[in-house]
Amino acid sequence: MLKKARLKLMQSFSKEEQLAKGGVAYIFRLNLGTFGSFDTPARVLDEPNVIAIPMTEETTAYLSGLFYNLDEALDYQKKMEEKGYLNSFIVAYNNGEEEGF
Repeated sequence: MLKKARLKLMQSFSKEEQLAKGGVAYIFRLNLGTFGSFDTPARVLDEPNVIAIPMTEETTAYLSGLFYNLDEALDYQKKMEEKGYLNSFIVAYNNGEEEGF
C-alpha cells in the first residue's frame, strides 16, 4: 500500500506538490543508452539536459531530460523512442541517489 502511494506521488505531482505532501522531490531522467566511441548517435548531444557518464574506457552512458514527475518522463520517453532510442529507460533519483521504482 505504501509503495502504491509513493508511486502515485511520484507519477503526477510536481516537485512542489511532492514536498508539500511530506514526500521527497524525485528527479527523473531518461537513460538513452550506453554507447562506444564508434556507435554513439551524433544527435545525442543535441537532446536537452544531457549527462555523459563514462562506464568503461570504451563506453559512455547518456542520460537526458530533467523531470519532476513520472508522467512527464514517460511522455519524453515516447518522443525519444520515435527518434530511435528504442532501448531507453527512466531512472529516478532521490537526493542525487538512483532510486528503484
